[in-house]
Amino acid sequence: MSDRESSEVSEAPVLIAGGGLVGLCAAAFLAQRGIPSLTVERLKESSPLPRAAFFHMRTLELFRSLGIEQAVWLHSGGGKRKRPTHVANSGKRFNVAEGWFDPDPKVRRHIHPGELINCRCVCRPVVKGFT
Repeated sequence: MSDRESSEVSEAPVLIAGGGLVGLCAAAFLAQRGIPSLTVERLKESSPLPRAAFFHMRTLELFRSLGIEQAVWLHSGGGKRKRPTHVANSGKRFNVAEGWFDPDPKVRRHIHPGELINCRCVCRPVVKGFT
């Protein structure tokens, strides 16, 4: 039997094509409401690179509703003038609800990746039980 075949037949009212961020979120939100779904993905592994440029506040609120309370700040590595505080924070966890406190004297408040002008930082949600 090949990797693409299965000995089990799954039935679900919703078929989700693609196991990327959108597909997996769709499956999670449906499951949260008790709606079974089947997600299919042609790739064997997930992409090592995030494709979302940044997450809006509403997206972060929805993540929290799924139990995703922390995220990892990732500096984009781009831009002519890199913010030293963003570079220093890259790879560190922050609380999704409040954001990360940027100690830069021009900012000095809690922010989320991509929130500031010309900020191309992103975040990777931390899902409990996964590394």
